[in-house]
Amino acid sequence: MKIVKKILNFIMIVISIILYITSAFIFNKKYFILFTIIITSIFLWNTYIKIKTLNYLSNNMSKLLRCISVTFNLTSLVILLVFSYSVITYKGDMLTDFFEMGLLLQIEKDDYYDKMNEKNYENIRIIYNKDIEPTIPLIEKYIEEINTKSNTLLGINTSDKLTIQIDYDEEVFFMRTMLLTGNEDYNIGGYYYEKSNTIYLYTNNPIRDILMNMPQVNISEGNISITDNNFKDNLFHEYTHYVIDSLIDDNKIDNKAVPLWFKEGICDYITGENIFFDGELEYISLKNLETYEDWNKEKGNIKANIYEQSKFAVLKVVNEKGEKVLKEMILSCKNKDFKTIIKEYMNCSFEKFENDLKLDIKEGKFKDTIEENKEDMYINTKIKCLEDYIKYDENNIGAYEFLGTLYERKKENLKVINLFKYATQKNPKEYILWHRLGLAYEDIGESTLAKESFDKAKLLKKENI
Repeated sequence: MKIVKKILNFIMIVISIILYITSAFIFNKKYFILFTIIITSIFLWNTYIKIKTLNYLSNNMSKLLRCISVTFNLTSLVILLVFSYSVITYKGDMLTDFFEMGLLLQIEKDDYYDKMNEKNYENIRIIYNKDIEPTIPLIEKYIEEINTKSNTLLGINTSDKLTIQIDYDEEVFFMRTMLLTGNEDYNIGGYYYEKSNTIYLYTNNPIRDILMNMPQVNISEGNISITDNNFKDNLFHEYTHYVIDSLIDDNKIDNKAVPLWFKEGICDYITGENIFFDGELEYISLKNLETYEDWNKEKGNIKANIYEQSKFAVLKVVNEKGEKVLKEMILSCKNKDFKTIIKEYMNCSFEKFENDLKLDIKEGKFKDTIEENKEDMYINTKIKCLEDYIKYDENNIGAYEFLGTLYERKKENLKVINLFKYATQKNPKEYILWHRLGLAYEDIGESTLAKESFDKAKLLKKENI
């Protein structure tokens, strides 16, 4: 009878554990809490019985085994409670995320992170390939700027640990993009994944993408694609998403209550992107841009520009009510729908707001509000990065060319000459470097040396043809 009782008890425990674990991934959290209470009660009862019978045992070995069993039960109970707390407080869908993790392990190859370095900066973890190492000081300057801009505008000091990962493998970057965001757009340059608090960016040319800050060009099977923005704009845009989501989360606001067009508009507004103005573009109703599903449907519409349109909508709010109202409008989403919020802050119905916005776009009222790029803002940092990059890669012709251009902007003619003299010594067959050396000599009036350099450049160019 005792054996049957023990078998039944064991079966009940096994079934409870299976239901408990299954409910963590599949069922509603209410069921999980119920099974947590049941299995916790079972463990506590079994532990109580074993402790109670401990005093009746006379054999030392039996007592030792019973003590080990009690310790195992209590340890299991602690693990169970920690796991339960993690599941109950988890924000996402555990089953979906579990499968996503499995797919990620297949996408991110075994040695992928072996080629990555890591650095902590201002509570931000930066993961990057060694080729990007010399550009990190500039990336840190970018982080300082966007952190100041976004926190000043939205009034929030983010405390969550953020990761910025700069991928070096194009296939890994785009495959992960499709998996985590469902976005199949190969022109994307970055995205923020809220569940892991990670901004993913991609570069295949640190000099061109990060230091020169030019839109990325990808050539695959004869097809040329250009990313929507440059590295800095992508970083600023996704960092602002992180700040907005932190504001929403800290104030316990339903993320879906804040329309996506409003979030994207704020991101582009803070980024200060130079979006090409075209009043003839098709206008998409803001009602059709509220969710990710809506956004993805319209994103491929080549007749429209939903990012530009969303930025103009935010600009309209800022021009009429000031920047501080943006944070207030987000906070109001906790207990009001956005139509009501527009009516309260803009003193008009949502329909009138849209009609006025459409007219303003058509008439080009936002042209003068687009922020101009400040190319020389980080010139000294870029120079230091390029000087370090050349030490890392003495054969990168683009690094010499861009560094020479920056020296020229600062009217440092002697540095330009010394740079290209050094460059031609390291790369004597590169005609473009001899040509740049000739120009540098020409700038200081050394016509003889300039001619020698130009002649050398012409000769090498002929040999290369």
